[in-house]
Amino acid sequence: MNQLLVLKRLASHSLYYVLGSFLTRALAFLLLPLYTRLLSPVDYGILAVCAAVSVFFSMLATPPLAAAVSLFYFKYDPYEFRKLLGTVWLWLLFTPLLLLWGCEAWGPALAQRYSPAVPWACLRLALWVGYLTIAASLPIALFSAEERPELFVAFNLASFLATTAAIVYFVVFRHEGAIGSLRGQLAAAAILAIASHVIVLRRASLRPVWRHLSASLALCTPFIPHSLSIKANDVADRLILAHFRPLAEVGVYNLAYALGSIVLVFGSAFMTAYSPLYFKSSQDKDFLLRLPRIL
Repeated sequence: MNQLLVLKRLASHSLYYVLGSFLTRALAFLLLPLYTRLLSPVDYGILAVCAAVSVFFSMLATPPLAAAVSLFYFKYDPYEFRKLLGTVWLWLLFTPLLLLWGCEAWGPALAQRYSPAVPWACLRLALWVGYLTIAASLPIALFSAEERPELFVAFNLASFLATTAAIVYFVVFRHEGAIGSLRGQLAAAAILAIASHVIVLRRASLRPVWRHLSASLALCTPFIPHSLSIKANDVADRLILAHFRPLAEVGVYNLAYALGSIVLVFGSAFMTAYSPLYFKSSQDKDFLLRLPRIL
């Protein structure tokens, strides 16, 4: 594989991902004055805790099977990959419902005991948002594996715009505060989940092959402690603060954290562009030996 061609592809794809991330974050930053006029620091604190709960739910409900989709895209022939994709899709669609059922049953009592300042109605919406956003992991993995950064960025931008439009409707026009923001997130997540299912089903076969699921779980299981630690490090601070400090302080902290996280865009964009290149070239031993020098 030509080294110059590899570098050009890596640079161009990384640029796509960086520009897409900066565009959504810039638009979110421009909307901050609007939100801060209509949402109190306590509202921001509630939303920060709910965002952490949503992330934890999606993380605990299912292993990172999207990583298996990214790898097996290059290892399986198209017919077998369609069956693997359909099998993973069915697992991600139905298995998290078991955990969601448990949360519906015992969530109110746990919320009253461990997070009494945050209404259960808000936490319940956050759990459903976490479930619905699981669906988007497969289109993202597919677009990355197919090396189609324009579709990757367009999907993320559509997700951001749909979520923003729904939140503006419930917060600005209906004046529903924090719970309105969560209702907007839920409405947008439902729409994007339907779009994600359509994208996946056009590429998948609904004839589940359990050996493909077994192979995917075997690949992803070792990554679970790593994924859990990364996500826990990302959101645990807000949960801990909410337990010891007023929600208003948690809201201010969350705003500052969101602004500071902009620096992560560059590393994330590079890894998104690099991963399919590595998987695609994993059978070329000579290229893998030259890869460190290319980078």
